Amino acid sequence: MIKSPQLFESAPFLENKIGKEWFNSVPKRPGIYRFYDASGNLIYVGKSKNLRYRLFTYKRIRPGGASTKVSRLISKIDLIETEFTNSEEEALLTENRWIRKFRPEFNHVNKSTETYYFIKIKIVGDTVRFNLSMNPAGKIRSADKPLAFRELSTKEIALISAFYQQILKRHRQAREKFLTESSRIISQDQLDDLFIRLQDR
Repeated sequence: MIKSPQLFESAPFLENKIGKEWFNSVPKRPGIYRFYDASGNLIYVGKSKNLRYRLFTYKRIRPGGASTKVSRLISKIDLIETEFTNSEEEALLTENRWIRKFRPEFNHVNKSTETYYFIKIKIVGDTVRFNLSMNPAGKIRSADKPLAFRELSTKEIALISAFYQQILKRHRQAREKFLTESSRIISQDQLDDLFIRLQDR
């Protein structure tokens, strides 16, 4: 097995460089993180639904325990910035904008202006959940088209979500009305049947 070259010290490299207190202060919130080198150049942008967990994974990496690319990235980190968002979907869009605008050295996905995302919709109980994905699970028909999010704002995504919530609400109300009316019909039929039986006696 070929090991990646040792590009940084065996000691907790990032913890020593950035500071243990800084890592411990990162909250468990969705958002993006940005890595800068000693010259102030933006070298990587990432996103996570839990920034604390994601950044701790970088902090724990030891020499030989990661790919050459990741090892090179860690060896160059001199400053880390975080930016919080209200959701993982918003973090994805924010990450996308930063990568397209600054094209960091270690980011390859999303550099193309023709990168597309799929909206994944999942109905759970009385709510509709939305996720953005470049690689949706399941078979995609040739007629299906991905939705470009290059110009779509988080406010517009919220409107889409609200729209589908209204559709689900109306569907639920129509179903409840149907069941209520069906219950009344069944109850009336039962009463008629009982009335006929009493007359026959």
